[in-house]
Amino acid sequence: MRLVGALLLLLGSACPAFAALTQRELATVRFEPRANARIPADLVFQDSAGRSLHLLEALAGRPAVILPVDFTCRTLCGPALTLASAALAETGLEPRQDFQLVVLGFDPRDTEANARAFAAERITTPAVAEATLILQGDADTTQALLAAIGLRAVYDASTDQFAHPAGALVVTADGRVTRALSALALNPRDLRLALTEAGEGRVGSLTDHLILLCSQYDPVNGIYTAAITRIMQAAGLLTAVLLAGLLLLLSRKRPQAG
Repeated sequence: MRLVGALLLLLGSACPAFAALTQRELATVRFEPRANARIPADLVFQDSAGRSLHLLEALAGRPAVILPVDFTCRTLCGPALTLASAALAETGLEPRQDFQLVVLGFDPRDTEANARAFAAERITTPAVAEATLILQGDADTTQALLAAIGLRAVYDASTDQFAHPAGALVVTADGRVTRALSALALNPRDLRLALTEAGEGRVGSLTDHLILLCSQYDPVNGIYTAAITRIMQAAGLLTAVLLAGLLLLLSRKRPQAG
């Protein structure tokens, strides 16, 4: 499972905040979850109130959107959370019943106060805020999680900032990664379909399930695949046949030289 690199790697290479990092270091930044990636079940995180919990237990049988962020980021993370929370509010799905939003801090140096302030400023819909988990782990837990989801960020000590991709994950209730999305291109329709898929029949309407069944919507690339692709190919072939027939008909009607 790979994200389109040009879409996600909106990095500090174009931002003065990461001027201390070399091009070689920036080239190692990625967000490429492997096929069948899963959130490890044994990882323990702390929420914004300081309580310890396993992420999968916290999901309580619901699919989730997981947004990896740096709580003190001065570039992409804030806008990414604003977009994600606003898009989720417009999906038509029920927060806490149909999905959870997990804001997962990957800088173990950040504090609980940093985490609370980061979320409070950017999640403006009360229902989405109630369905949001703000989580953070220690250095070992964080590294294990990032390795599992295929995310690599590079720390710039001179600015206390990370160069990192703007990515989001959609996961099933048991932690299986079903979609990797651009966090700066989230929209309600894509999230609804991705959560419907991750909900495995328990989330979404009949129409949503028919869309997924018939056209295998791929929100990573924003296109329809499989059945829709075959339809387009057939339509192209039919168009070519009709054009050939029209040309043949016109040639037969052309006046013959005397």
